[in-house]
Amino acid sequence: MKKLLNPLNKLHLRMTGMRLFLLWMLALQENAEGDCLVIYANLVPGINDTPDAASRSRSLAPSGANDYGVSAADCLPIIPIDGKERQPDDATNVYLQTLLEFMDTQICYLEWNEDPLYWHEKSCSFLFEIFKSHYLIKIFPDFTPEFGLYSRKRPIPGVRGSETRWNRSLLASRVKVVTWFTVVILGKQEGARGSVVSLHGDTDSERPPPPVGRSGDSTILRRVLFSTRHYVDIVHEVFRQAMILPFSENRTMNAVLKLYDGWIMAPTGPDLPEFMQEPSVLGETLIAYMFSCVFL
Repeated sequence: MKKLLNPLNKLHLRMTGMRLFLLWMLALQENAEGDCLVIYANLVPGINDTPDAASRSRSLAPSGANDYGVSAADCLPIIPIDGKERQPDDATNVYLQTLLEFMDTQICYLEWNEDPLYWHEKSCSFLFEIFKSHYLIKIFPDFTPEFGLYSRKRPIPGVRGSETRWNRSLLASRVKVVTWFTVVILGKQEGARGSVVSLHGDTDSERPPPPVGRSGDSTILRRVLFSTRHYVDIVHEVFRQAMILPFSENRTMNAVLKLYDGWIMAPTGPDLPEFMQEPSVLGETLIAYMFSCVFL
């Protein structure tokens, strides 16, 4: 796996390695630790780069091997980059977009013998948790999900700074993450997803299509994102981050505003997110019973 993910490999081969590695992580779930997490943190260059992590992700010896007299060997590329292949101008966001797409399209590739829906949701939740830990809080350094939809206190945004203070690569990463959340929650088909993401500057010559992908079924991802208060707060915090982007990213802001407009104007029903639906009949009955016990 480390050979496939070597940064000196051809772009298409490295993306294939990313896809296979994510499938491996989906299978391991909580058993993934040590070198697996280090490799995951280095799938997208330029976000978690540290000399120690980079060397560990490119070494063929597992961590702690020196304690047993095993010396590390260099992890050489399988198909090195040649001079004919055009490298992307912004490798960070090319690989970030690929990682986000694979988080959507690869979930259902693993088949479980028992209760497949439960295991698909569990593996999806695990993948989202490590994405949050290794990438989300790095892309949004001021990420504060504790001030969420269920909090009575919300911080007042400060004065919007000049656009010149933004790191362009980090800004593009923020836009891609916000766009991914928007598209996943809207549940558009793969063709629509391509048109939404392409608004932010990736061309076919800059990023080849991900290998062996499946049309993204975002149902499982949406179910996970709306499954707990913590995840709902993360969704709203990502959208809050969209509202404090520089005004040059007005298309991203408009997409988020249209999403909220659709939620607010939609009639009450099962199509609304779970956190916006009316209490169930059972819930209303229990509430009425509790009130009767207290006041009668």
